[in-house]
Amino acid sequence: MMFLRGLRVGKEMVIGGGTGARFYAGRTGSGRAGEKKVVVTLTNDFDGLGTWTSLYGDKARQGNVSRGEFGEVGVRRLLDLYDSLGLRGQTTFFVPTQTCEHFPDAVRSIAERGHEVGQHGDSHEMTADVSEVEEHRIVRAGMEAIESLTGKPPVGYRSPAQSFGNHTLRVLEENGFLYDSSLMNRDFELEYARHDKVLPGGGYDFGPRSSVVEIPVSWHLDDFPKREFIQGVNPSTQTTAQVVEGWREEFDYLYYRVGSGVFNLTTHPQTVGRGALLTRYEEFVQYMRSLPGVEFRRCGDVAVAYDMGFSVAGQQRADAVPVADHIAISLLSPEDKEAIGFVADRACREFVDREPMTNAMGCTYQEIYDLFYQTTRVGADHQLTLVARDTRSGEIVSAFIQTDFGRESEALGDLDVSPRVFPILEAVEILEEKYRASLEERGVRLAPGVVQHQFVVFTASHFGGRGLAKALYSAAEQQARRLKYRYQMSEPTGSITQHISMNRLKFDCLFEVNYKDYFCNHHNRHVFADIPAPPSCLCVEKDLGTATENP
Repeated sequence: MMFLRGLRVGKEMVIGGGTGARFYAGRTGSGRAGEKKVVVTLTNDFDGLGTWTSLYGDKARQGNVSRGEFGEVGVRRLLDLYDSLGLRGQTTFFVPTQTCEHFPDAVRSIAERGHEVGQHGDSHEMTADVSEVEEHRIVRAGMEAIESLTGKPPVGYRSPAQSFGNHTLRVLEENGFLYDSSLMNRDFELEYARHDKVLPGGGYDFGPRSSVVEIPVSWHLDDFPKREFIQGVNPSTQTTAQVVEGWREEFDYLYYRVGSGVFNLTTHPQTVGRGALLTRYEEFVQYMRSLPGVEFRRCGDVAVAYDMGFSVAGQQRADAVPVADHIAISLLSPEDKEAIGFVADRACREFVDREPMTNAMGCTYQEIYDLFYQTTRVGADHQLTLVARDTRSGEIVSAFIQTDFGRESEALGDLDVSPRVFPILEAVEILEEKYRASLEERGVRLAPGVVQHQFVVFTASHFGGRGLAKALYSAAEQQARRLKYRYQMSEPTGSITQHISMNRLKFDCLFEVNYKDYFCNHHNRHVFADIPAPPSCLCVEKDLGTATENP
């Protein structure tokens, strides 16, 4: 059980005959062209009708609302365009709940072509103006709507019209979001968003960092304010050449002067999907693709890499390596009962906070804690569980519970737990039986020393996103290789974050079990039938005989 959470012409760059950004042509800053590393995130806000119904309220009329309906046409054109450019499955769409309800087939088609779908409010409302309770409801409803159409819960969020309130970040953290893309305090750099507050009377409070990665946005890199006429609000519009020229000037500054960073471009299917701008957009994307060192990724991929401690250039970030300074990774001793209890408590809280299954089972904290204490104790007995300590304080700031899969059944065979915990134990046993059958089909005899079974990673909030999870995975792999294990196996949730993370760590997904389909014999019902996303569990494996060691 693992519960985690344009074209080049001579020396000038030209697009459609435009002249903008030639100032930067040929200027390579501090490095050569081959050393450039720019990641482009093409984001598409599929606002649908919400932009107009939210803007005009009771004065909304079919004439202006129909502009949002054109977004469905724009989505079809964008998906075909991305296919033709070799960018299938490499962009991100942010979608409000109302758009999921109005245009479900369009949202499904986005996911079916591999693009990421992020959350974008309910009906493009100003979320900064609602209460924290209401914003929780809006975000949860959007997560469930997206998961119902795509099969995966969203891991990214963009507030409608960048209406990011004092409690928005807390809502995102509590709902397990990996990243946000709403703020403008950077242009090409990622960071962890802060819990800032706008104070009455014009004051501002800079708060502590969160665990949510911020992928910055800018109105300069947005098509809507430049092209959409709104009477009394946005009376003038730019030509398509002016729109794209401005984008290219920003991109060229990043590419030629900065050399490395994330270029986060925002478009709206109802805007960029119209013929003239779509043609310019295609030329601009072709231009960026023509340059060495430029690649296109979904926002979720970029955020996962950052959260694992990597820079855009693929190097370990200097600010993400506390391990080298004052963090020591060691085995959890079976004699250290206090540390076992602490690890079990933190793992339990991580599970209870993030897994909707506990609510479905009606379990108390103590009932889940009893399960994790016994699991942690077995991991310590097997001399496989790793802990990371802050050497300055002695505090355990992260842990990785592991057991020997070949010895696990005997050690965990007589768990002393509440009957209310049985559903999850039975469900996981089904998955593990399938895994044992998979080993047998490959001619592998399960015995001690063959499979290292990974359960839980947790990291203290004040060390979140600092590369500790990656360090523990690396330490676990080195440990497994030293002890001659052939496989590492784990069972993360089926969220897009886990798919991305395990793929990056070179784990292969063998199969997936949907909890909603599981019938619990003990409770005589489908215990998890009504749980929200994520409803599934993956079985992932790394073959240490074929996989190269993680850096």
